Amino acid sequence: MSVYLFWSWSDVRVFGLTSCPDGGNLPTEFAPWAKDAASEPLYTGPSKALTGSNASNPVIVAIQQNGFYLGQISRPAHSVSQSGNHSLH
Repeated sequence: MSVYLFWSWSDVRVFGLTSCPDGGNLPTEFAPWAKDAASEPLYTGPSKALTGSNASNPVIVAIQQNGFYLGQISRPAHSVSQSGNHSLH
């Protein structure tokens, strides 16, 4: 399964991981979403039933059950200037 990283512009601490290449299934509550510019898809393995150590991985479980995983970091990954420009840290 390929997983893509997106950042929320409405809450700079929130990120989403999804198997949807355009992030269209990420919650609108944190929209708009921006795909990480340096992000190649992350490969987690074949899209099969979860077994072994993957069976307890909360990120993979959430993506397979809900289509996405949301996380939050303590330090914003990007900021919005007063002029409305976005910049990544």
